[in-house]
Amino acid sequence: NCVNHTVGMYNSVAKTVNIGMAKANNMTVDVSDFTFDTLSVTASAPVEMVSLSAQRVVGDTMTWYFASTAKALVSSITDSNIEKLIAITVNGYTDGSTVLNRTDAGRVTLAGEFKVGSSYQVDQCNVINTVSTITTAFMNSAIFRDSLFEIRRTVIDTNGIFAFYSNNHIYAGAVHRLVNNFIRTTYPSRITSGTAPRQAAIGYYYATYFYVGAVLEMSNNEVSVGSNYSYGLYVRPSNGRIIHDGLNRYTSGDIYVYHTTHSENSHFILNQSIMLQSVSVTCDASTSVNCVNHTVGMYNSVAKTVNIGMAKANNMTVDVSDFTFDTLSVTASAPVEMVSLSAQRVVGDTMTWYFASTAKALVSSITD
Repeated sequence: NCVNHTVGMYNSVAKTVNIGMAKANNMTVDVSDFTFDTLSVTASAPVEMVSLSAQRVVGDTMTWYFASTAKALVSSITDSNIEKLIAITVNGYTDGSTVLNRTDAGRVTLAGEFKVGSSYQVDQCNVINTVSTITTAFMNSAIFRDSLFEIRRTVIDTNGIFAFYSNNHIYAGAVHRLVNNFIRTTYPSRITSGTAPRQAAIGYYYATYFYVGAVLEMSNNEVSVGSNYSYGLYVRPSNGRIIHDGLNRYTSGDIYVYHTTHSENSHFILNQSIMLQSVSVTCDASTSVNCVNHTVGMYNSVAKTVNIGMAKANNMTVDVSDFTFDTLSVTASAPVEMVSLSAQRVVGDTMTWYFASTAKALVSSITD
């Protein structure tokens, strides 16, 4: 066990730096004004009250790996330039924070499990990938529970297929917050039709679920993707809430909110946003997914095409107001019950509501 240890590295150059511990308690690692090829910090056993700080460092690759539980770990990378990769893995992370601030990187990856009282925050960074064989510039593989994930005032730019990709579940109490970011992929999509992401270029891609009590908040993002049949945002909300509020701008690419499993109490709110392509909120008709107690609200925005589709629905509300579009369609391919549709103060070319099966207690209105 390393207790009350300090490791300080300053104003130096090294090819490789390895800082390893089994167990640690009240340990400080401070690296500043340092140049290296690779720098790694690893712990193979539980750690508590560990502080990691890297300031004004320059290198190719930086790796922080905590194989076991990490309690009250405070770590930061500030004013640095990591040309190839920043890779952080923290397991059983509680009561701590990890921060990337004013740092440039070729790629960023995150893995492990963030639990109660922990956070991962990125602010004023540039993640710019120019290596075409790397598919994702910013990769999140971490689970989040009762914790915060936040990216602010950051550029994520790639010629790979995904700018931002999250492929693990977001559980109750977790908040993912994306604010004031510029997201771009110049990758040319290889699909010509359809909705599966497969070979589609995607700006923000959430491949797994937001469960009940989990929230995705987005505001003031600008998203640009490579070509037609690309997605600015692709998300599977399940039972979570998607709050898309505050002048998000999609210069290209669709928004696709896709329910692929039975879900309840899901919210998708779109407000003050500009989409030059389409917005789709849909349930997977092939598996007769049931949407229960869902709310879809779209306000004060502009979109080329709006598609709201469901297989089965029960107690679902769709509310569109102060919205401009070319076409807006609401469709249901299976029986629905207690569905409310409201369109107020909307302007467009074509509006279509199509219910292919029975509709019980459907209340719908188009006003002003």
